Amino acid sequence: LTRFTARQPSLWLRRQFLSTAAVPSSSPAPTRYISTPIFYTNGEPHLGHMSTAVLADAWARFHRDLLGEPTRLSTGTDEHGIKVQTSAENQGISPIALCDRLSSDFQATFDRLNINTRRVV
Repeated sequence: LTRFTARQPSLWLRRQFLSTAAVPSSSPAPTRYISTPIFYTNGEPHLGHMSTAVLADAWARFHRDLLGEPTRLSTGTDEHGIKVQTSAENQGISPIALCDRLSSDFQATFDRLNINTRRVV
């Protein structure tokens, strides 16, 4: 069993999780794509939304920063459906106004939590 030391976290992680990571390759590594669920814009961002976003961000940082692999993290909102329309009607606004407001709330929350999204759809 290999012991983790503060001096070699990257080497330890490579040995534990990716047995082939230490083997140099002549071809560039393929880009790893990580995505969160697509969040519905019928309510404010909450802990359930952010827990998946934080986990996806941690996984992307692990591959990008510790293993040096090309990695992209994407997230986004689903801005259509009956729930969105009903929620907008209950608030007395148009569905597009609700979607615009909640999408910017999601992005602001990602920024506050330092979630490093490469692409928001």
